[in-house]
Amino acid sequence: MNEIITKEEQSTLLKWIYDNEEKFIPNKFKYRKYFPINESECPTLFFEIKQRILDNEKIKKWEKDPFFGDIITFVTNNGFIHNHIDSTLPNKNHFRFNLFLSKPFLGGDPIYNNKKLNFKERCYLKYCVNKDYHSSLQVIGSKPRIAISYGISVD
Repeated sequence: MNEIITKEEQSTLLKWIYDNEEKFIPNKFKYRKYFPINESECPTLFFEIKQRILDNEKIKKWEKDPFFGDIITFVTNNGFIHNHIDSTLPNKNHFRFNLFLSKPFLGGDPIYNNKKLNFKERCYLKYCVNKDYHSSLQVIGSKPRIAISYGISVD
């Protein structure tokens, strides 16, 4: 777990997310929604943080994940992320770096390879999502699980 943003940056990102919540796309699960991060609508801070993470991970050569790209996930009370493996391009690995902006009072914990992971706000976790199953526990209470999920493909 790596803390990568300041409290001020966290506040800036959360303010933008709540101010733009009506633009989020509900997915087929009732308590989840997402927003594709794009240069025309999102502050540059979203992209600066991704570069910070890639520099921290010493990743120089990569492609943006063609399936989901970079997204903001928003999971509310009773919501969870089902256990799954993601697609990838041929001969590539698909990594996601989930930066947690809001941690529920109860639940929402990431599950990776059947192990519950500890997580904290302002920190990110790295997942190889095309090889390893991942999910989350159900969110309980009024504080949502909000994360920025940066996706890349690498050789």
